[in-house]
Amino acid sequence: MSIYASIPGLGDFDDDEEVGAPFLYRGSHILPANSDPRGGSVGLALIPSHITRDGRDDQPEDGTPWPWLRLNLDVPHDDPCVLLNPRQARHLAGLLTAWAGQVEPPSPTATKATQPATWTQHADGTWTHPIDGGVIATSRDTTPQERQAFAAQLGVHSEEQP
Repeated sequence: MSIYASIPGLGDFDDDEEVGAPFLYRGSHILPANSDPRGGSVGLALIPSHITRDGRDDQPEDGTPWPWLRLNLDVPHDDPCVLLNPRQARHLAGLLTAWAGQVEPPSPTATKATQPATWTQHADGTWTHPIDGGVIATSRDTTPQERQAFAAQLGVHSEEQP
């Protein structure tokens, strides 16, 4: 029995249609294009808090997950590569940052700044926010209140950028 619990990645059954599956890697001699075929997935799985080293299932299910994340690449061909566009990279970065924030919240000193960090909207409609040397990302359909709440969950003070 697996100790891992799958969480959303890229190319999953519940993907945001705007993000979609990764692009298929067709070789180092081919320049990628938005019209290239898509396929495969980048899968993520965490170890829930109720899993213990001694095999007992006596911990709360809503506790902090273990600090290990399984990342798997599923491709429909023999070359274990996929390509990501900027939107997909920001989406994946947001998923990874959210998981890392669950298992190891950023230290207060790492996120403090003299000026509050701001959300930035990109040409593709997605939003990003700097945090602890990385970024958190959301889809373009989030409201300012949802973005502020998401940043607050990660312990980050933020303001909307006009």
